[in-house]
Amino acid sequence: MKFNNNFDLTSGDQQKLVELKNLRKLITWEIEKNRHEFLSHVDSYIDGSETNPNLRDIFQDEEVERLLFDSVNCIHNGDDKGARFIEFVYRTGYKDKPKVDENDEPSLHRTTPIHHVVRHKNSNLFNNCSVHDLFKIYDRYDVNYIDELGYTHFYVACKYGLNDVVKKYLEFGQDANCFMTETCDGPLHVAMGVPEGNQNQVVKLLLRNDANPNLANAEGSTPLHILCENPYDQHELAEVFFKITNEKHQIVQVDALDKFGKTPLHYAMANGNKMQIVRVLLRNGAEPNVASNDGSTPLHIFCARGDDDDNLTKIFLGISDELRRPVQLDTQDKEGNTPLHLTLHHNFPRKKVAELLLKRGADLNVINNDGSTPLHIICKRGNDAEFLVKMLFEIKEEKRLQIQVNTEDKQGRTPLHWAVARFLPNVVNILLYNGADLSSFVFPALSHFDEGFKD
Repeated sequence: MKFNNNFDLTSGDQQKLVELKNLRKLITWEIEKNRHEFLSHVDSYIDGSETNPNLRDIFQDEEVERLLFDSVNCIHNGDDKGARFIEFVYRTGYKDKPKVDENDEPSLHRTTPIHHVVRHKNSNLFNNCSVHDLFKIYDRYDVNYIDELGYTHFYVACKYGLNDVVKKYLEFGQDANCFMTETCDGPLHVAMGVPEGNQNQVVKLLLRNDANPNLANAEGSTPLHILCENPYDQHELAEVFFKITNEKHQIVQVDALDKFGKTPLHYAMANGNKMQIVRVLLRNGAEPNVASNDGSTPLHIFCARGDDDDNLTKIFLGISDELRRPVQLDTQDKEGNTPLHLTLHHNFPRKKVAELLLKRGADLNVINNDGSTPLHIICKRGNDAEFLVKMLFEIKEEKRLQIQVNTEDKQGRTPLHWAVARFLPNVVNILLYNGADLSSFVFPALSHFDEGFKD
């Protein structure tokens, strides 16, 4: 049934209420489009009304809830009228009445609009105010409703940083270590994984109510893993986490391994904006040399990144030295690569980081599983090769190091072979000047030139 556009919801409040009741009679509740048209009409009522009607004089409870579900969907689709309707329902003083079982007890297994807040990929479009308003409508904190996907009201409160709501649930005896989804995330995992809301206060509440700081989820990730893995700079939250666990004399397993064998420090080193969190982890006992399942240390992870900011490397190496836990620069991963190999392997190598590693004593002669030394990689990649080769030999002279210029990789090729194949005449000259053996040099085959350009 179509709505009559002659309905006037811009008149006086009493007339508006009459019109609202008449509009409600026109809804075909099973048709979503019909309900959304109704919400659009109600939006004009909300905009100008100074009174708050008793919604139960107009709607059945099931109808209000269906409109709240639709309002959540509106927000996920970027439509603000959903947030306005939720606020309107809250302002009227409407409270949800729990559905009870045969023993007159509230049924825990129930899906509400609050659950739908986190079901969509666009859950970040939801502001905390709208979620808070929903909790004022569904305000039974002694009942932690769980939907068919395993989400609970407590989960949503933790995710959106609703400190007062989390506090009320805990006061009613909610377990601060309950598993909350099929991933087995605990409340701390949820609270430390998102930037929304007052997360610091929620984390404080959970820890002070005996949340386990070392609880691992189905992926083996602890709350610290989650904090370090997300893309946000939340070093203050990390500081709060360690401050409270220290106050409670709890031992944090700062080097806990997830299913990939990675520690929180591995993830912190993978993110460019985690400099302060790296500081916090190291000063709270993180071991800088733990190798993951593929043999990668945190330094490997950092050097595999594409940017050339050496500030994090300086901090990482400096604090580790200060704490007398020096970083092992030449650890090889399962492919035989050291951090220096990975630094040089980019199409646009990280010159600052490479220079720092070399000046700190990284071994220039380590060969990986392909038989390549760092010098092979420079000559093979081509980009910035002249700069890097000059830098390498300058540091060699400065530090009085030995470079094995004539090492052959598993294809029998020396750095000189690769420099010729990549048409790097200046690099060829530098190599020859520094001892490259020309007497046994065999000019590369045509296929070798092609291979060079593919790499």
